Amino acid sequence: MSMTRREVFFKVQLPLSKRSIITGMRLAAVSTIQIATLAAMINAGGLGTILFDGLRTLNVNKIVVGSVLSGLLAIAVNYGLSRLEKYYSEGESNEYN
Repeated sequence: MSMTRREVFFKVQLPLSKRSIITGMRLAAVSTIQIATLAAMINAGGLGTILFDGLRTLNVNKIVVGSVLSGLLAIAVNYGLSRLEKYYSEGESNEYN
């Protein structure tokens, strides 16, 4: 109603899609951490190096440390981005009250 396409995008569509955009970023970040961990299989480095060194030498301590570090990194990134998602979704509900 008398809004340009740009105004509709920035005032209606973008605020409504913020939560979905951040959710997509969260999924992409956690998937990237998983892929980077597995990239050590082809000697690309990263936290997966510890894990795969342990698998090659059958060193249980290295396997556990590599797995725990990779898992903690993924959990920390997921937690941080989920908090950001909640922050933006709460801001939307309080904007018009």
